[in-house]
Amino acid sequence: MYRANFNPNSTPQEIYDEIKNAAEAGSFPSQKNSECLYRCEDRACLFGIFIPDSRYSPVLEGLTSQAVFDKNTQYYDGSQCLPLGNLALNREDYPTFFFVKNRIDETLIKRLQSVHDNIATLWNKEEFLEDVREAFKAFGYIVV
Repeated sequence: MYRANFNPNSTPQEIYDEIKNAAEAGSFPSQKNSECLYRCEDRACLFGIFIPDSRYSPVLEGLTSQAVFDKNTQYYDGSQCLPLGNLALNREDYPTFFFVKNRIDETLIKRLQSVHDNIATLWNKEEFLEDVREAFKAFGYIVV
């Protein structure tokens, strides 16, 4: 399973290159029964490649790419709802441009995850990468 090599100082081009490398390695799409998952067998979704193994937990599945950063987000453990608490990912570990919002209050990482989810059932790598480039462009970042 492909894991992105990134840090808080990674540039948009470096992040795009990681997404492209994951697509070429066959990491995408990651789904089970038509449901997109951060991790599924030997695959990971677009945001899933940016979740380090040391921080991944199955409780993150089903949460949005924004909710996984909120310690107060609730998840159901099979018998009760609990806050993510220390299972939440740390924003400080990610490039700040992941969280930049556009005019409709959508973050770049949410838009990128939507690109993955929207094409997952009819996978086309070239179309996917073009849509990823367009998502970056919509937030003011040109990647090639």
